[in-house]
Amino acid sequence: MIVCLPVKGEGRRVWVDRKLVGAAHSLRELTELLRRAGWEDLDEVDVAVLPDIEWHGGGPEIWSPRG
Repeated sequence: MIVCLPVKGEGRRVWVDRKLVGAAHSLRELTELLRRAGWEDLDEVDVAVLPDIEWHGGGPEIWSPRG
């Protein structure tokens, strides 16, 4: 899974198995996208530390572009 760098007004694009599954503006939205993609029984704490996620442009605490 890849969570891309934040883009102003778009959030962070989320890719699962090389498919774009949507964009998230928060850890809660990311958790919901992953649930819809088949990753059940996750909560926000799980997602924040999930080793399967490759974070680009900042970790789970970054949801808006810098600058």
